[in-house]
Amino acid sequence: MFIYWICLLSALHCNRVLIHGRRCCKGSSRWAPLTGFLSNTTPTVPFALSGVTVKASERDAHLSTANNGQEEYVGSSEYERLSNYFSEEQKLVDKEHFQPLKNSVVRRKVGYEGFIPKGFDLNAIVAVPELFHENFQLRKEDHWETLMQIRSLYLDKVSKEKAFQDVSQRRADLAKAYYQASESAQNTQRESNLKLRNDARTIESQIKDLTKRITQLVETLPNIVAEDVPRDEFIVQKTSNTQLPNEKTATIVPHYEVLERLSHPCTLKAAEISGTGYSAFSGDLARLERALSNFMLDTHHKLFGYKEISVPLVVGRSTIEKTGHLPRFEEDLFKLDERHQSNGERAYLIPTGEVPLIALFGNSRIALDELPVWLMACTPCFRSEIQDYGRQTRGLIRNHQFNKVELIGLCDSENSDYFHDLMISHIEFILQSLELPYRRVLLPATDIGTTSSKTVDFEVFFPSMNNYIEVSSCSNTLDYQSSRLNLFSKKKSKIHCINGSGLAIGRTLSAILENYQTADANNRIEIRIPNVLQPYLDGKEKIREPIAR
Repeated sequence: MFIYWICLLSALHCNRVLIHGRRCCKGSSRWAPLTGFLSNTTPTVPFALSGVTVKASERDAHLSTANNGQEEYVGSSEYERLSNYFSEEQKLVDKEHFQPLKNSVVRRKVGYEGFIPKGFDLNAIVAVPELFHENFQLRKEDHWETLMQIRSLYLDKVSKEKAFQDVSQRRADLAKAYYQASESAQNTQRESNLKLRNDARTIESQIKDLTKRITQLVETLPNIVAEDVPRDEFIVQKTSNTQLPNEKTATIVPHYEVLERLSHPCTLKAAEISGTGYSAFSGDLARLERALSNFMLDTHHKLFGYKEISVPLVVGRSTIEKTGHLPRFEEDLFKLDERHQSNGERAYLIPTGEVPLIALFGNSRIALDELPVWLMACTPCFRSEIQDYGRQTRGLIRNHQFNKVELIGLCDSENSDYFHDLMISHIEFILQSLELPYRRVLLPATDIGTTSSKTVDFEVFFPSMNNYIEVSSCSNTLDYQSSRLNLFSKKKSKIHCINGSGLAIGRTLSAILENYQTADANNRIEIRIPNVLQPYLDGKEKIREPIAR
């Protein structure tokens, strides 16, 4: 009987751990068993060093485990091939300073031939620039000169740091000898110490300048592309077979025309008061938009355990830099003028809720048993990108201002592939609940964002265009953002960041206006409200076009 109770208590404890998705990776919330998101097997994840700095003995143990007796990177045929990127002079530098470090910052690709950097950090960038260069070429981008500049500046910085240590040691030696010296000798030592102090300050200033220049160059680089990302082609992983009311409707009125016909005439002046790329709508359509936001937030919170956070819509330049949106996307951002600054910096309107959500955890240390952390926010997003105002971007498809539910996951580095898949399932659940026809697409390396290592898009079918339009993008950024933000675990191991749209409100609303569209006997538009949204509109089942006056 005693053994029975011990086994029962152990089982209950394990079940709690599995359901809450902590200390292992079997689920995300207490609701996971009810919604089918528990996996029956522990995911296979690529080996990665967990520490930021590793002792030589620990590194060798890690490498032994990682390679399992297989060929190491240095000495491999891939290493010999990639070494040809270096000039003869660069090869000598590589062999003297970096060859002993290479095996510690790479891992074998999982399911594929070859090697890949373990993470996006300065140690890896300077040790294996050839692997980063090879990886960046999957995006059809060439950053070799930048990588070589970073390595050169890094060596200069290491040299300056050694010089600073030497000066500091000489000052310490002078201090020890000072009180035992004669008065005349003390005068000489004071002069020597003053000179050394000035030398130290000069070297320290040089180190700061080199650090700044290195950081600026690193921030121009994209993330590492995961090994299972296709090179050029989009891969449709799944297409839903949803049956919708409009399948017998002869002519589908485009969503942008539905917005005009079902809204108050005053909303037509949106472009007049704000310019092209802004929209307004009213009445039950505005309520339907709010219902979508509330449904998504409620579902992600109640079923999947996301914590809602209200975030600022204005952030400083350094915040956008640390989350990876600058310097590459400067022209796509709304900048405030110099009168309105954020902590002395140029201020920007947020392009996505991802920016302030992740930035709130900058310079933080999170206990491993607190992972994963699931966060969400519903915010307006602002983008000034140049637009193609054709048929496929009218209405709410591509605006300068739009609302979006943003999802963020912070997790340990070993299981981020699993948690990325888990967030994808959360997003897919929303689309399934709304009963919209969608497809899930794995993006190629040439189409994923700068911060992303792997991205899966969800696209919804628009009958008026006979085409699929993206409503969500879910990306694993690995340690690309967390390293910039100085976000690690309390044990100094790396944390990976995952982000996704859960969903874009305007595009989802537009999809409903087309896919749930019918017409009455008088050819007036009727929009059937999806079942899951009806409780948010007091049980209302349809939105009807008003009778023309």
